[in-house]
Amino acid sequence: MDTCRVLLLCDQQLLGESLGQILRQVPGMELSDCLTLNDDVLEQLSLYSPELLLIAEEEPPRPQVTCLIAKVLEAYPHLPIIHIKLEQNVLRVYTSCALTARSTDLIQAICHLLARNWSSYDIHSSP
Repeated sequence: MDTCRVLLLCDQQLLGESLGQILRQVPGMELSDCLTLNDDVLEQLSLYSPELLLIAEEEPPRPQVTCLIAKVLEAYPHLPIIHIKLEQNVLRVYTSCALTARSTDLIQAICHLLARNWSSYDIHSSP
């Protein structure tokens, strides 16, 4: 079984420790580290090379987290992000996909998004 490296970002120490314990119990999952949102996350990503970034945020939401997610998706487009918003009891999954800039790709991407069927979109298929 392959190991998935997870980097956790969390400002609350107790919450970070709890999430770390949960992640360590999952077979095939390796917690690289638990960093705070104040750490230089983009630099740390290059050091840890995680396969998943997990961000746990308590309320109120901080605009810095939204900016960080955008920066990470731009710098590391193949790195999935799970953003846990604790007060709302919700998690959001962010992924990015780069497509060629052809009009047929644009139209196909729009159709798949509108159909809410993005997971079945094959970026390697020909029009």
